[in-house]
Amino acid sequence: MRLNKTLFFTLGLLMCISLASQAQVAKKLYHSNGKVKMTFSIIAKNGKGAGLVTLYNKDGKKTQVQTVDDTGKGNGPFSAYYTTGKNSLQMMGFLKNSKVDGKFVTFHQSTGNIETVGQYRNSKKTGVWMFYDKNGKYLKSKSFD
Repeated sequence: MRLNKTLFFTLGLLMCISLASQAQVAKKLYHSNGKVKMTFSIIAKNGKGAGLVTLYNKDGKKTQVQTVDDTGKGNGPFSAYYTTGKNSLQMMGFLKNSKVDGKFVTFHQSTGNIETVGQYRNSKKTGVWMFYDKNGKYLKSKSFD
């Protein structure tokens, strides 16, 4: 069984684009070398400020994107990125109160194909997780309680 990386990527990307299109950059922080370290974009939601936070390494490469609520806790989609290699998307999932919660997907760095698909509940693996090789071929499933 092969999973479609494009579908997972597109769903996450559309969520991020939708959020970004409503956002205004409110703050940028910089590394000592002058490269951007973090951007925080405000999204007005029910009169309260939520936002989209993007983190960068010292070389200026994006390492993480996540949504935060008006209290600063991660709530909503997030993605993390490899900073080297051809394929940059490392993982994507959802946060609830700054804990991984919900669907979670990781990708092979060498090919960009899906590596694992599973579910988290309160930062703990739960349910059936599926594992794939770097070519996208199904390897095995494992159940977590």
